[in-house]
Amino acid sequence: MKIKTALYSLFSRLDWHKTVVFPCLGEIYEGIRSLSWEIPVT
Repeated sequence: MKIKTALYSLFSRLDWHKTVVFPCLGEIYEGIRSLSWEIPVT
């Protein structure tokens, strides 16, 4: 039961991170992708 509560609190924390971290990661990913378009990949 302790594991379940630990997982639950972790997921609720992750849910908060999802709203903050994932958009940032998306921005970074888009930036890298647009950069790789400009740089010819050999």
